[in-house]
Amino acid sequence: DILGRMKGIPIQKSMSNILGHFLLDAVEGMLSITGMNYEVGIKLQVNCEVLDSGRIAVPAKKLMGLVGQAPEGAITLKTEAEGNWLTASVKKYSVRIPMMDPDNLPPLQEVEEKSVVTLPEGVLLEMADKCGFAISTDETRPNLNGLYMRFTKSDPPTVDAVSTDGKRLSLVHREVTAVDMDVEELGCLVHRRGIQEMKLF
Repeated sequence: DILGRMKGIPIQKSMSNILGHFLLDAVEGMLSITGMNYEVGIKLQVNCEVLDSGRIAVPAKKLMGLVGQAPEGAITLKTEAEGNWLTASVKKYSVRIPMMDPDNLPPLQEVEEKSVVTLPEGVLLEMADKCGFAISTDETRPNLNGLYMRFTKSDPPTVDAVSTDGKRLSLVHREVTAVDMDVEELGCLVHRRGIQEMKLF
């Protein structure tokens, strides 16, 4: 389910931490759910019936608990006229969830599209699997907290991935025919949290 894909994103150590909340943004026929922490942000959308548009911030842990415990059926979300409370109900099951001001959530960073590389999904996942173990978890060495990837538009095109934690090093080189690039060469560093979330999709 959509929340299952995002369960590892919000910071859930403290209910008062705004980053422990999901941002729900409802517009006509669509509900956007945004979760973020200090490293990764994800925004997913789901079709739904929207009677009144609006945006709220609700504790991620409580919302996921509701979805996990509620009986099967359509979930109705309704904000109360007075007080910062959201009522969520499924059939005869109902629960109230406290809300926070959605404006307190930092904006999800928009990615400026500069260069585009399209390659088979399996190649990316293989590299993440084979290099993931060597990515450093030491936050004092942010340059080692990710997977460095280099795409080269040669004949045939190649993809290289490397990671190291200072003790171990993993390098994967692949020739990929089914690749589309608008530049001759591109290098990027994907944070380890991004690698973890990518595997869920």
